[in-house]
Amino acid sequence: MTTFDVNKTPKKMAMSLQLDLKKFEKATDEEKKQQDVMSESTTFFKDGMRKLFKNPLAVASIIILAFIIVTITVAPHIVPYSYEEILSVEGSAIRVLRTLNHLSTVKQNRLILNRATSAFHIFSEQTSSAATTLSV
Repeated sequence: MTTFDVNKTPKKMAMSLQLDLKKFEKATDEEKKQQDVMSESTTFFKDGMRKLFKNPLAVASIIILAFIIVTITVAPHIVPYSYEEILSVEGSAIRVLRTLNHLSTVKQNRLILNRATSAFHIFSEQTSSAATTLSV
């Protein structure tokens, strides 16, 4: 049996939840110098920007987004047409609008839809009655 020494830190036992007291000893001057050399302190933003610019895909996507934003803001001032001229209907577009004129109101759309569904029901009743007469 060993004698207990008060000045010596106890050893951690295996499979024990006891803390290892050697990990909590004061750092030596050499360890303190090593910690100072290891890293310089930076701000959170500066560190994040450094990591961002190390990623080439992220930088490329930021450049593309910036180009799109600049194009969106500058292009309307460069184009020689106003919004009213771009949205006006002239030429061959009138023919297309005439063919789509029957779809102009909700009431007309309901009427067309009702006609189509009634025609479907008529044809489905005829086919079902023909099928029953054939089976008899």
